[in-house]
Amino acid sequence: MISKIAPRTTLHVIKSTQFKTIEINFHFIEPLNAHRLSARSLLASVLESRSADFTSQAAMAAKLAQLYGAGFSINVAKNGTYSFLTVRLVLVNPRFLPTQSSLVTDGLHFIYQVLQRPYLVNGHFDEQVVQRERTNLLAYLRAAQDDKQFYANLMAQAYYYQTTAQQTPSFGDAQVVQHLQASDLMDAYQSLFTEDQVVIEVLGDVDEQTVLQGLTPFQWGQLPLTLPTIFYHQPLQKQQTRRLYLPRVQQGKLSLVYQVPAYFYQHNYPAWLVTNALFGGTTQSLLFLHVREQQQLAYYADSTLDPFCGALLVQSGIDAHDYQQVVATIQQQVQLLRDGQITATLLQQNKQSLLNDFVMHLDTSRNLLNRALYADLLRQHLPDVSEFTTLINAVTIADVQACAAQMQLQVQLCVMNEEDQ
Repeated sequence: MISKIAPRTTLHVIKSTQFKTIEINFHFIEPLNAHRLSARSLLASVLESRSADFTSQAAMAAKLAQLYGAGFSINVAKNGTYSFLTVRLVLVNPRFLPTQSSLVTDGLHFIYQVLQRPYLVNGHFDEQVVQRERTNLLAYLRAAQDDKQFYANLMAQAYYYQTTAQQTPSFGDAQVVQHLQASDLMDAYQSLFTEDQVVIEVLGDVDEQTVLQGLTPFQWGQLPLTLPTIFYHQPLQKQQTRRLYLPRVQQGKLSLVYQVPAYFYQHNYPAWLVTNALFGGTTQSLLFLHVREQQQLAYYADSTLDPFCGALLVQSGIDAHDYQQVVATIQQQVQLLRDGQITATLLQQNKQSLLNDFVMHLDTSRNLLNRALYADLLRQHLPDVSEFTTLINAVTIADVQACAAQMQLQVQLCVMNEEDQ
């Protein structure tokens, strides 16, 4: 069931007895903005910590225990040109409880208490709470940089993207977070209900009318909203080569960014899925078989497609002294794809890997909810198993060649030990 419960608020109820849980998602979606992204990241932590009805983290935990150990989180993410603040509540299916329970109604009321009854002091978020959550978030940001491959990927994307919003990680920028005021958080909070598009998803063995009734206390924005396309585009730029020297780096971390015209279920998307799988997306890929196994130039090497930003990212752990040879060898794999130098067997193995992954992920609630979300945002049907199988099996070596010919290396970055300078 899909219902438009307000001009910019849509409800998806996906009835299913497949899972032993009921998952409820509230997605607040706005055009990506660098400063707001940092503010929403801190806001998520503040909202998750307490509310007017549960004035401490202990009180929040006690309420979740009362909801039979419900899982609860508020997270911020970005995809393409959109920023998402997502409230997620996972409840046990009441059918598995010893007595009848109004658990879905109680769960929706809990979300209402968190979202629309925040913990405020004189109309603003409590400065002490904001400062504590800011300290926690900054500590997380510092700790994230200890993962050198993650850091290399972030830096490569920061050099690649031409807008501050795309350069900013989904969890925010430390410099911005450091200077956020409680008033910034209030502005970000109010925008959730006055400016954002909202998609609510409920998956499980639920009654649709119970869900609709549970949502009646919420106040939603009444003005219509048209979001821009989710797909991010930017012009080609001159290729950049960067080396970052840091202390205590035990293994070189290589990150490459290619620009590709590959967008989620748009023109030629199945061919791009197969091309990425062959390049570095599976254990039967050229990067794995040639760069890692045959030539032993990498501890690991793989590729990931970002189908909302038209980018393909390669990451690899290497001996820093082999940096130039590794990059050259990776580029040789691109040339093999362009020349069609792949066997029918390797093509079929990678197709089968994609099909297996597709089927496996359909057995997860998270994937079903994501499919519903992006079908709503794109306003298009997403393929089922049969349709996806047909699309993937139709991809030819010539299609892969055409895709590989459009891979444009934009950034190559390696994080090395400072002693390698």
